[in-house]
Amino acid sequence: MPRYRETRVLPYSMERLFDLIADVERYPEFLPWWHAARVRRRDGDTEQVEQVVGPTIARFRFASTTVLERPDHIRTTSNERPFRRLEIHWTFAPAPRGGCAATFSVDYELRSGAIEKLTAVIFDAAVRRVVTAFETRAHQLLAKARVAEA
Repeated sequence: MPRYRETRVLPYSMERLFDLIADVERYPEFLPWWHAARVRRRDGDTEQVEQVVGPTIARFRFASTTVLERPDHIRTTSNERPFRRLEIHWTFAPAPRGGCAATFSVDYELRSGAIEKLTAVIFDAAVRRVVTAFETRAHQLLAKARVAEA
């Protein structure tokens, strides 16, 4: 069961980072291997999301449930194929020197042990690329907003 956790401190507010991460339908614009993401239903702070991810030769579609606990936690879960279990957590906390400490963690188990062993080899690199893509996106969108507000 691959697991990954990383914290990045960024010079933006918790609320702005929360909004950036919560905007799942824009993921295909900047996340590697995200081909589609659509909110199928919203019920209060809970969203049912359909996503298509993976490299071109091995794309897969799955549904997930995202719970938005503004401004400090986003939790996404799924047990649809190819996952036996998927848990993604984003937490946001004020950083000691200003800005926000954003922590990303993912823990999953695939239904196929053979496929899980194959993906484990590229898992860390792929997840690092996702975290870096979010950080880059934050700098692109939120730095402009900070300048406009000044």
